[in-house]
Amino acid sequence: MQLNSIYLQSKKLEFAACTGAVVKDVLDNVEGRSRPLSQLNLLHDLSVPAGGWATLTIGGNDVWFSKVIVKCFFAQRYAGQCNDQLERSEQEIHSKAFADKLWQTYMRILQQSTLPGFTLVVLSYPRLFNGLELRCNDKSFVTGGRYIAPKLSLEKRQRVNAAISTVNELIKQTVIEIRNRQLLERSKKRIFYYEVDNHYWYHRYCDFQNSDGTPRDWKDDAWFFTIFGDDDDGGVIPQDAERINVRDLDLTTCERKLGADELSGEEFDIACHFRAMLASDSDFDLPPPHSLTSFWPDGYKKGFHPKRVAHSEIARGIWLRWGSVWGPQPER
Repeated sequence: MQLNSIYLQSKKLEFAACTGAVVKDVLDNVEGRSRPLSQLNLLHDLSVPAGGWATLTIGGNDVWFSKVIVKCFFAQRYAGQCNDQLERSEQEIHSKAFADKLWQTYMRILQQSTLPGFTLVVLSYPRLFNGLELRCNDKSFVTGGRYIAPKLSLEKRQRVNAAISTVNELIKQTVIEIRNRQLLERSKKRIFYYEVDNHYWYHRYCDFQNSDGTPRDWKDDAWFFTIFGDDDDGGVIPQDAERINVRDLDLTTCERKLGADELSGEEFDIACHFRAMLASDSDFDLPPPHSLTSFWPDGYKKGFHPKRVAHSEIARGIWLRWGSVWGPQPER
């Protein structure tokens, strides 16, 4: 959840979001974490000016998005589980429980805000792939060395894109229903839906050319960070960064968690994948500056998340939509 303005030089910006968050992280305090306060309580406690607003993107990790990425595009060892994982994710997307999670999240944010003119802008998810390009069928996110990743088949790309579109439609309809309710109750608090996917034309994975027809790299020029990609700025690892010794992870536990519908988190899924690879190849290690004995999860968790250029374009789009459709823009 991003609080206050994210585009213009606003009076204050508070960033309460975190990678890998699920609805529980937004709504509930969890003891024992480095940041035990929920995002909702951070919103309540932050000193946000009257008429403040927030943007929110949530839901993907509640339908096991990180497991789809690991099993379908990242871990050859688990590639045979890709179809089953996609089916579980698709079933969860269509479940009443998931729809209820979205409704409850948006409503609780609006209800808990003490600002009478508070506005919540709910963002969609971008589709990750060009779903028509055949030249990407023999591509994979990691090539060379001892690391092998599954190919980006057209069927998998289209299926993942379709799942993202379904999630977006559900988010949109939930926002519309709550907005209509707010209008009937004459509430001054507002909620809007913003579609980010349109910003990603010619900027997805497997786009081989720009809008003007000039060539581009199918992976590194996309508006998403890639694990082990040329855009990885992990050359310097902070001294106080939290690390995992992959060699100490229990392989049986990893196999169970990767095979179950557990929200174990992206960093655990990826670390467990490395542990499994080590079991089949005792000489396997990660490229410097990373290593299995000092694995830095945050260097990988940004994978498949938007780059700064994407965030800038989305922020600009929100600002323009606010001025032309939603009403008066927030004060600078």
